[in-house]
Amino acid sequence: MLKLDLRTVLRIRGIVQPYRFLREQGFTHNIAQKLISGKARHCTYAHIERLCKVLLCTPNDLMTWKPDKNEPYPDNLPLRALMKKPQIFDVTEETRKLPLEEMIHFQEKAADWLKEEKTPHR
Repeated sequence: MLKLDLRTVLRIRGIVQPYRFLREQGFTHNIAQKLISGKARHCTYAHIERLCKVLLCTPNDLMTWKPDKNEPYPDNLPLRALMKKPQIFDVTEETRKLPLEEMIHFQEKAADWLKEEKTPHR
């Protein structure tokens, strides 16, 4: 079954108040609640596009696929790429546990890494 998995992306982005975040991005009360709960039966392309813009992601990042246990699927089925792997490291949670000095060091290392990533490689 193909589903919208907004909670995972929100957690990775460190958004601790998903409902408030979505409302601030212009989503209605009903849509925000359905998106967060995972109970949205459908989602418009406009909603998906807005989510991708504010979360800096692609539609694939928002989707997850879980195979039906009673149905065989070929190994090369492209939908398998949407099967979510368990998150092994929650950056937001782990950095909250760091002493201030280590957090400053972590931020410096992260800033250096981001600069390297943005620098065109020759």
